Parts: sequence; structure tokens; C-alpha cells
Amino acid sequence: MILSRLALAWAIFLGLPATAWAGETFLERNGVVSIEAEHYTERQGAWAVVKGRNAALPGSAFSPDGQGQNAMTIKRGAFTDHLRYAIHFSQPGSYRLWLLGRAGDRSDEVRIFFKEEAASSIEATVSNVTLPERLGWSDEIRSVTVKRPGWHRLLLVQGKAALDGSYPRGSRWVVDKVVLAREPAADPSGEGPEETVNRGQVEPPESVARLEDPLTDEAWELRNGFLVIEAEPLRASGWCVEDRPAGFTGAGYLVWRGCDRSEDRKTWAGVDQTGTEQGPADEWLIIRLKVHKAGRYRVDLRNYHFTNDGNFCCSVAAKDRDIDCWVGVVGRGGLPEAPVRRSGDSLKDGAGFSWLDWGVQAFDLKAGENTLYVAGRSPGFGIDRIAIYRDGDEAAKAKALNPATPDNLPTE
Repeated sequence: MILSRLALAWAIFLGLPATAWAGETFLERNGVVSIEAEHYTERQGAWAVVKGRNAALPGSAFSPDGQGQNAMTIKRGAFTDHLRYAIHFSQPGSYRLWLLGRAGDRSDEVRIFFKEEAASSIEATVSNVTLPERLGWSDEIRSVTVKRPGWHRLLLVQGKAALDGSYPRGSRWVVDKVVLAREPAADPSGEGPEETVNRGQVEPPESVARLEDPLTDEAWELRNGFLVIEAEPLRASGWCVEDRPAGFTGAGYLVWRGCDRSEDRKTWAGVDQTGTEQGPADEWLIIRLKVHKAGRYRVDLRNYHFTNDGNFCCSVAAKDRDIDCWVGVVGRGGLPEAPVRRSGDSLKDGAGFSWLDWGVQAFDLKAGENTLYVAGRSPGFGIDRIAIYRDGDEAAKAKALNPATPDNLPTE
């Protein structure tokens, strides 16, 4: 298939090295590759995890992962937003390709790019796979060719219905599993074959080197009892820089454009007091601190919020709802320390920039290095500045919350 007006842009995009991310890589075993969609090697743009009851439609014969746990969706985004999977093949040949997923109210397509990792982008195979309206396997005949053993790249991209700028199905559109099988091959059924994750049997290519912790190289020194950070230089998946409306203090502000995490329910260490599970670590804004004096410190956010019901960025469940995020400490193994805490705005002061209405969290920080994070929860929640100040020190608090106070630059 030829991509007409997007062909050149895609050729350039496919040739770029991928951003390293702590995802999985996969192996072909006995002619079969099986991938849970949420175990991506790399995620770019607006793709997000859908969990629990949101992953399967009522009345489906089965649910993603057998328990309705995880699948992937995309609500809106650029045409380059994608999920990437690194796959090592030991057997060349022609492989049939299937997706397990659903389109919701009507059929829709997922665009798939497949190429040898080291090959030129013009050698990529481009296919459209139609998702069924209810959760199930795609039934079209789609094949890719593996010319030689080695690493290959498979990208999932939003279908042509989304590329023209319309997003009629929203969060009902999901992909749960990707399966490739060497021909001749029978159609998968039920939940499909067991996942074929690379458990260290084959060394991954350099472009997908695993990251051990979701940390940044930058660090800020917390001295004199307070610290002010402009949010827009921070980077994480699902957060975008905006420069309107006016009222921010730096070059812009960050806004959460990922999915509405208030819908995600599960029981694990990353659940807040409402039973809501945080998103993955690549959605966390990481703040690495060098604290000169141990003690209890508060974290306040100069945030942007709105009172309409969703015309800005993504949809919001109801008018005048709380709009919030998570703030916490990154603990051992890159996991959030319990309890998981919410910070937000109740929209009492109308649209615009202000400090938090509620949830100005306090953390006991040790002398030396500490790592905090801010994670997206409510779509449209914006962050202009992050202020950290010693609890009970009114002078430090006043300086930290004064928009005229210059921000601190990272020291490394």
C-alpha cells in the first residue's frame, strides 16, 4: 500500500533511531510470535493502556489477558504516534498476521509497518488490519515476509479513520494482542498462543537497550528551604507543552494529554485511596533532588485548570469535576512508595493558573539524593511550576509560591 501524502514523512520516521525505553523484546518460537499489546518495546505519543472493565465490551466471549486487565488504545494524536515491538526471527519465510482487539461501534483499521531492523525504510511492508466491532481476532489475510534471521521492527499506528482528523470511537477502540505465525498457519482462537517474550535468550539491538530505572540525568539542589522548577522542560509520555492561554511564568506549561486514569481500577502497590491505578513509569515527570537538610517538605503545583467539560485537549467525565494528578516518591526498583497520593484543583477559582486547592503533599526527604515524580491522572490537568518548600517555614513557602521568584536550574 502507498501512503500518498504521508509516504515521505513515514520514510523519514521509520529510518530514525527509536527512543530507548524499558519495554519487552520478543522471539519467534517454532514459527510463532505472540505479543501482549501493552508489553510494547517503545511507545510514542498518545497510545495508552486500557485496564479492567474498559478493555472488553459487555457480552464478549472472553476478555483481554483472560481477566480483562490490559490492552492498548489511542484517542487522538499525530500520525507518527505508534507502538513499537522488537522481534527476533530465527526462521525466514512468510508469516500470517492477526490482531486481537475491537473497534467498538463500527469497524476500524490499525496500520502496521514491518521491516528488518537494519533495512532501509523503503523496504517496509505496510498493511491495514480491520478490527472487529466486538472483541475478537481480525479475519483478513495479512502477511509479512522475513527474508533472513535477525531482529525486525513492527509498528502499530492509528488507522486511516484517525489520520484524517476524526476520532469517532474514542476509548472504545483497543488492541489486545499481536500474533504472527509462519505459513501455513491456522487462525488463532480464544486468547491465542502464549506470549513469546525474550527472556535474555537473544541480546536486544542497541536501539532498544533496557533502562533499569525511570530516572533523569538532571538534578536540582534543594537549599535555603525551597526550590522552584519550571515544568515545561520535563519530559514524559502523555505530557505536552502548551503556550496558551497566557498566564504561565516560563516558556509554557505542561498538560496531561494521556488517557483518563480515574477509569483504571486494579489492586497493586500503585493504587491510590480511590482504588485507581497509576499509569506506567514512562508517564512520570521525574524530579531528582539533592537535599542539603533532611526534613519534611511540601510539594505544590501551579496548575492550569478549566471549567468546561472537555473542549480543551481530551474529554473530561463531568463538568466542574476535580481535576488532579499523582505526586509521590520513587522508591526501590523504580516503584512508587506507598501511599500513592493525589494532588488537585476543585475548580473553585474558575479557569486559569493557580496553586493547588487541595493535596499539597508532604514528604520526609533525607539528606542527599531523593527522587519525586508527578504522574498524569485527569486529562487536561496542566502544570506550570513545581514548588518544593520546608514544611512550617512560612518565609520559604512565600518565596516558593511567588510567581516572580526565579526558577532554579538543574545543577547537572
